[in-house]
Amino acid sequence: MNLRALVLCGNGTNCEVETAHAVRTAGADEVKILSVWELLAGHDTIDAYDFLCLPGGFLDGDHLGSARAGAFRFAHGKPGAGRGEQCAGESADDEPLGRAGGGGAH
Repeated sequence: MNLRALVLCGNGTNCEVETAHAVRTAGADEVKILSVWELLAGHDTIDAYDFLCLPGGFLDGDHLGSARAGAFRFAHGKPGAGRGEQCAGESADDEPLGRAGGGGAH
């Protein structure tokens, strides 16, 4: 069996590269790091994977209600908002997206 795993990143998550490594070490055959914006833009689908992993960090901040903002983005998000930084492992040539690293929103 070929196990495909998706590690979702963006908007304050961190450790996505370390999480992807852990998933590979645990036995996944293929691991992809994908930003929330790429997912919302239709560049890939969750259904294409066997395992979904959400890495640590502060999704949309470290205050009360920030998870609500993340849920709202999944329901109503528009690709391109929050442009600027990339998820770890992405090049500057990839589509820009919002991300805060190391413990808080910029």
